[in-house]
Amino acid sequence: MSQSQSNTISAWKHTLLAQLPSHAFTLQDDTVINALIFISSGHEGHIYWNANTPLDVALLCLCIKHFSTQPRRIVMPRSHAEIKSILAPIGLDHLVLIHDESKFFSYILANSSDVSSNLHPMGALMKDGQIQPSNSPPPYRDLLALPSLAKHNLGHSHLCFNDVVFLHQLFNQLLPKKNIHLLVLAMSASQQVIQLVDILALSHPSSIIQTSIVAPHFSNNLWELIDSTPNMTGIETPWNKKDKNYSLPNPPDVVIIDSLNVDLVLTPNFNHLSSMLVSAQAMCILHAYPLPLLRNYSDAFAVAYHQQFLNDLVKITAFTDACARHFSSLNVDLPFDAMPLPNTHANIPHQSKCKAFKLSAVDG
Repeated sequence: MSQSQSNTISAWKHTLLAQLPSHAFTLQDDTVINALIFISSGHEGHIYWNANTPLDVALLCLCIKHFSTQPRRIVMPRSHAEIKSILAPIGLDHLVLIHDESKFFSYILANSSDVSSNLHPMGALMKDGQIQPSNSPPPYRDLLALPSLAKHNLGHSHLCFNDVVFLHQLFNQLLPKKNIHLLVLAMSASQQVIQLVDILALSHPSSIIQTSIVAPHFSNNLWELIDSTPNMTGIETPWNKKDKNYSLPNPPDVVIIDSLNVDLVLTPNFNHLSSMLVSAQAMCILHAYPLPLLRNYSDAFAVAYHQQFLNDLVKITAFTDACARHFSSLNVDLPFDAMPLPNTHANIPHQSKCKAFKLSAVDG
């Protein structure tokens, strides 16, 4: 923690005490400083808070607002609903979610062991003024400790715990090769690209990974990384231009589809690349749900996807079903129950939103 961040927290506490003089802090400065390490991390998860301490909640809200790269909120049971009203005059109530079903969400921090089963493997409990990190299985901690997963330096990524474990196990199934060409088709390319590269490299440490990113939108930081990385190519293709004319350096071995838009991203790029995709060992779709699930939990999906993309999700389901009829599915069984998807929203009873297919076998 830098001295400037420590000074910022002290200044916030002084201001909050002046705005809410009838309340008191219970969190110590060193606890908040340690909590900020988790809040500012790249790992998904809300904060669960079951205590009637408005100033503590306000301070944590400010930490989320100014230091979190993930869409976090403070989740509290209905018995503490008054806190949301107390924070309304100082403009922090939107960061508080009152919800009696605490296990509908995943958490990066919690002040109660009641939700420990929903704690992110890289999360922690806050008890008795101490931060107690999660006791997750070592393989997951090693995987999730990858720098690109631990910290978002290129922009936001929606890849969550289930996705990361799914992709790691999928990449472990690939035949080893000296050179592996990774193709990422996305609507907006950012932090998730380097995360995909790092997960693939963890499974194939001896391989040279060549990455091609095709997307209509790139974050500025990603362009800087592409310009300085010899084996990484960015291809910016406008979403409203259906006739594609770009070329890839060679056929891809792995194809990752990270877009919700079938008509503007998936279909035109697939039509353009069809002759090159036949050599791919694996194709993975990062947003794929069964149609009955979309129907039965439409409200949860509307919340999870910010009231958007529901029609696109139905189209992706049809696309995924078509892939299942033409290609062999690559089964990846996750060794745990469902987690909230896409990041920290309501639980959907399905293990993963990722689906993978084998397009062809490739000799090493």
